[in-house]
Amino acid sequence: MDLTKSTNTLVKCAAFQALCAKDSIEIIPVLRLHLYDTSLVSIRQGCLGWRQMTGDYFLQTFYYFLATKDSTYFVKNHANLVAIDSLLFYDPKIRLAYKEGRIKGTNGDPLYYDRIRDIALNERVPVSVIALAKYKKQQDKEIIESYFANDKTLYHAIWAVREFPDPKFYPFLIKVFEEKWRHKRYSYPTWRILYQALAQYPNNKTLALFDKTIGARNKFRRETLGMYLAIAITKYPNPLFDKYQNKIQVDDFHKEFLNEEANLEN
Repeated sequence: MDLTKSTNTLVKCAAFQALCAKDSIEIIPVLRLHLYDTSLVSIRQGCLGWRQMTGDYFLQTFYYFLATKDSTYFVKNHANLVAIDSLLFYDPKIRLAYKEGRIKGTNGDPLYYDRIRDIALNERVPVSVIALAKYKKQQDKEIIESYFANDKTLYHAIWAVREFPDPKFYPFLIKVFEEKWRHKRYSYPTWRILYQALAQYPNNKTLALFDKTIGARNKFRRETLGMYLAIAITKYPNPLFDKYQNKIQVDDFHKEFLNEEANLEN
């Protein structure tokens, strides 16, 4: 218990893992204290290494051991488990990655609309704008638009438009496409979601951008962006897009990849 208060992140994470393995220990109060712990711990798994916030590691460890508990544990600790969930969602001081997962999990539920809007407007957690867009409310368009102004939230803004394809947002997608097209470097996730957002607007301008993609002189650009275009028109088909089915060259390896991507639930 004392070691979970250590200034050494590795020590306190290892100590909490040891506590979780002991059924007789009350670990939830310890977990609550570390929901605000954004200190970083280095983790290695095989040949992979990364850094994670200590609070996220505590939650990850807790939920892993929670899965091993029987139903009586849930009944006994129900109030405390609800309290942890509420803190993650409602406390603006908590900035853990698990909070983003909690925001994603709202999935357009009207019960959480006011809180999601508050997070998107005031806390500016990037993923919150995607959650907000799922409500498709006219009053939120300016909030969604504001996320286009920052490179760090541009990807999330584009994804939000895919969820809420209002005509107001279309010029922003065009601007992003034209700016990214001029760059030699690629932001692959941005391009991937950009084509899916554009597919929500089946019009002549969108067709012109798609034509530009499959007609690119650079082979790498044509094949890479063509793959993202193929995913977009497979996920979001429209008769106007049928002409591209035979124009996009996809090898056997990427055909399998395309089928998997097209069926993913985002």
